[in-house]
Amino acid sequence: MIERGIGSYQKFDTLGKSPLELLLMVYRGAAKELKEAEDAFAREDRETGRAKMERARKFITHLYTTLDNDKGGDVAVKLGQLYVFIIERIQVAQATGDTAIIGDLRVIIENLQTGWQEVRESALPVPGNSTARRPSVSFVKPAQDRTESREG
Repeated sequence: MIERGIGSYQKFDTLGKSPLELLLMVYRGAAKELKEAEDAFAREDRETGRAKMERARKFITHLYTTLDNDKGGDVAVKLGQLYVFIIERIQVAQATGDTAIIGDLRVIIENLQTGWQEVRESALPVPGNSTARRPSVSFVKPAQDRTESREG
């Protein structure tokens, strides 16, 4: 019952967010799970470590499956290749418990997150400037397009 309530709250928390804000939420989630996996493997809690790695893999898989190569061009293709690399390394880290791999993956995710935060901040309106606009993340498929592609 509590899990369902938390899920409803998290779903509500995403309403009204821009694609860029949602992207940052996914990066934060992946980085958090990787950090917790790293900590779990360091204290030799392999079960928790593997579970946290699986959650991180789901975040990265979501990033990969929502890329729109048609709109994002080379940037989307390169990000897709990076996400595939991360997913492959997550699988290795899950099997071996190698905290160095997990740490490297976390750094990659945190660097991507920082880059997108800078994009967001550079597009924030300047006081007195009404012409500034929010950044667009054009290589992420809108939710409606993703739903239609799964149904078709």
